[in-house]
Amino acid sequence: MYLNLQAHPDNGLVNHSPTSSMPLVTYVHIANNTTVSIDIPMNDSDGDMIRCRFAKSNNILGGILVNECQDACSTIALPPSAQFISINDTYRLNVNLTSPGTYAIAIQFEDFLENSTDILSSIPFQFILIVVNELSGTSNDCTYLPTTIDIQPDSPSCDSILTVQMNIQYTFTVIAKIACLNNTKASITNFMTSSPQGMLKGDNIYPLTSTSYAINHTWIPTGDQLHQTLIFCTIAIDSQFYSSNQYCFYLFVENQTKLTSNESIASDSKSVAVVTLNQVTPQSRFGVALTSDTTTTTTETTTTTVTTTTTVTTTTT
Repeated sequence: MYLNLQAHPDNGLVNHSPTSSMPLVTYVHIANNTTVSIDIPMNDSDGDMIRCRFAKSNNILGGILVNECQDACSTIALPPSAQFISINDTYRLNVNLTSPGTYAIAIQFEDFLENSTDILSSIPFQFILIVVNELSGTSNDCTYLPTTIDIQPDSPSCDSILTVQMNIQYTFTVIAKIACLNNTKASITNFMTSSPQGMLKGDNIYPLTSTSYAINHTWIPTGDQLHQTLIFCTIAIDSQFYSSNQYCFYLFVENQTKLTSNESIASDSKSVAVVTLNQVTPQSRFGVALTSDTTTTTTETTTTTVTTTTTVTTTTT
């Protein structure tokens, strides 16, 4: 790993290294002598030029000779035919595989200033490629990919952003289904996830229907995650080792939102609803009890007003 901690010349901030949402484990099916193509997405929040390359057993980074890959170097782990092709912000790994097995892929993500060959950072990334034989095509085989169909209760779309509250537990359920509805042998057997620190995944996958399966997640964002936007990604794996496309969304952590006294919120609505919340705070040492009434009223007009009032009641002691 190499990091250049000098200020970025265009904004004066420390450089941000490239990132990737590539899953750590990828399953592929092969027939005889198959060329496999694997897309590796990359992103750089500074907008720098980025590239992906195979890690090297001997490379000089920052004037220091380093071994970037140990026993996972491409010359050891992959056939000589393996090559990278750049497609916008995605690098495609093409490799000809002749037999099933497990392959370790060691690569480096690097970023550059435009029109410069000096790297700003070089970040190692390794993932596992699990190769299995193509299914025979019998009536009990399902060669279609499973699908992640929902994230309950909020149903975020791919790459959307959800807001969660610091120190408040957030619970959600990932739901996936098998592709072959009449296949009695296929089921979802694993969910691979990439998640924020501290998020817990349930121990058990449970069926919702004969074709859909679910797993629960819980997370309590901490203070050091406040105002950060963190990514969650999941991939469903079925019993025949077919994997769904990766499903990712973002979680933005903020403080719990509260209305202050005399604060109003306007919105457009044409429904009618009245909600009243009463909260009494403990009596203070001065003999004053505070009663806070919050009333939400929606009328047939296009304006909804939410008003919080504070009533002070003096008691005699």
